[in-house]
Amino acid sequence: MRKIFKPLFVLLLLFSFSFPAKAASFNSDDPVDIDKSWIINFSKSIFDNQDLNNLIKIYDSNNNALNLQFEKSNDNKTLSVSSLNQYEKGVKYTLVVNKDLKSTDNHSLGSDTKMEFTTKNGSTYYVSPDGNDTNNGSTSSPFKTISKAVEKMNAGDTLLLRGGTYYERLDLTKSGNASSYYTIKAYPGETPILDGSQAKDSLSGDSALVFQSNSYWKIDGLSIQNYHSAGIYLKNGANNINMNNLKIYSIDPLTDTNYGCSAIFSEGNVQNCSVTNSDIHNVGLKYDRNWHHGIYITGGAQYWKIDNNKIHDNGGSAIHLYNGSSFSGKNITITNNTLYNNHKTGLTMWTNANNNTIKNNIFYNNTSYDLEIDPTSIQNTFTYNTFGSHNSDYNIFFRDPGPGSSDKNTLDYNKYYKLNLSKVVYAHSLALDYNKWRSYSQESHGQFFNNQYTPR
Repeated sequence: MRKIFKPLFVLLLLFSFSFPAKAASFNSDDPVDIDKSWIINFSKSIFDNQDLNNLIKIYDSNNNALNLQFEKSNDNKTLSVSSLNQYEKGVKYTLVVNKDLKSTDNHSLGSDTKMEFTTKNGSTYYVSPDGNDTNNGSTSSPFKTISKAVEKMNAGDTLLLRGGTYYERLDLTKSGNASSYYTIKAYPGETPILDGSQAKDSLSGDSALVFQSNSYWKIDGLSIQNYHSAGIYLKNGANNINMNNLKIYSIDPLTDTNYGCSAIFSEGNVQNCSVTNSDIHNVGLKYDRNWHHGIYITGGAQYWKIDNNKIHDNGGSAIHLYNGSSFSGKNITITNNTLYNNHKTGLTMWTNANNNTIKNNIFYNNTSYDLEIDPTSIQNTFTYNTFGSHNSDYNIFFRDPGPGSSDKNTLDYNKYYKLNLSKVVYAHSLALDYNKWRSYSQESHGQFFNNQYTPR
């Protein structure tokens, strides 16, 4: 019987894919930088005296071969492949490793392997606390300040911040478009911190990032601390601002006034924005007033997405929708968040907060209420939430003195935890137990627990 042997020389890892030495083709799903280098690992050392330029090629979309350069590791098992010139933006390329590439013991790969990739439409810049603003902003020659990099950026460009602390306040006024966002994000595996504690002028400590009348930005992976008005401030019709994987904390006013501060503050018809996967906490605790909030949205906001955040330990509400000059918020989805330890309310919905979806959130240990709703806030849907503030004044507080928002919103499949049975819901100017609350045609499938809620 003939024995079948596995190949003795294989590509172990190519662009994060493992595969045997058979004909294979892969796609790099995410667009890459125009100065991208590819790393190829082999199971054995590759033979020194072979022409890599004929065995490894990168072709452009017109099937023209690029001029490449190669760097080998000391053991000849790892090969870095890069173009002598930057790739063009937004172009598809194909990297081919020829089947005749040999190892030092004279084994060949046996089959060609291909990788297709597309370059980003924009450029990538880098900033480091150890950089210099006279540099060109490349990975080896980064800028020192974020403001200098933003000055250089165009729509579609990405700015990667190396780890460290940046004492800056940024007014971001440029606009991208739906296919070319401006992106500011953390360098992979590092934590850049924007810090407002060393204000260099009267404005430096107010807000870290300010968006005014502009659009199409992505902010990802930053930590923001020690600002006095807001971590991120959006106003005057700013739209399509995506905020992801942020940590915003220690936001406090300079003096104890009636003006609130917020981790994220929005006013003036700000639409189509998102806050996702973020940790927002310790807002307004220096003076501990209930008008300091985690996320504060006011004045005509629509089509926001607030998903999978932890918002906790704030002086006021975790999320506050306030009317301002028009309605509080419409068509906003608030989902999969954990809202806890806030000194007033988990979620406050003020005047004309209508047509919003609040689903699958967990509320607990909020001092006053998990949910507070104004009489004019109607046609909202609350489902699959856990109202777990068992020692709060009420789980839900409807401000209507008679038929109002408590009769014009839909609540079902929610869980309630309350030690005082008579203070589950306040509605119709009455303190209601759970059964009485259900008599108002709510919570057909809800659940009540007469015990303490314990977070998992």
